[in-house]
Amino acid sequence: MRYLIAVMILAVMITGCKKSEDTQTASSSAPAAQISAEKAADIPQNSVKAPLTPQQAATPGRILTQSVFTCEDKTSFTAQFKRNEVNILFPKFRPLVLQQQITASGFNYKSPQYSLRGTGKSALWQVAGKKPVSCVAK
Repeated sequence: MRYLIAVMILAVMITGCKKSEDTQTASSSAPAAQISAEKAADIPQNSVKAPLTPQQAATPGRILTQSVFTCEDKTSFTAQFKRNEVNILFPKFRPLVLQQQITASGFNYKSPQYSLRGTGKSALWQVAGKKPVSCVAK
């Protein structure tokens, strides 16, 4: 019984310490938030996006980011990146869905007939049996 009371007292003390740390963190980050707000005033409002919470990012089907790629063969497509897949949208064609693959760095998405892999804004688009085409995100 004494052990249980000691554990409860310790838990209350730790919780109290945590709250004071949160208060210090919040007050020390206020100037940074003001600076960010001042910089944000220079950005058009339609281009400002709030960061996603982990729960929102984990929502199946939610588009996390979108990029328009232009390739060296003059084709272009939109890539809608989701949690474990990417939708590839070509004008006047049905959307393609590629599944995320494990990679050491960059990104890699595949389906039985198509693949999109790369790093940053550079990517290689490949159709099965054909040579990969170099693409760049705008």
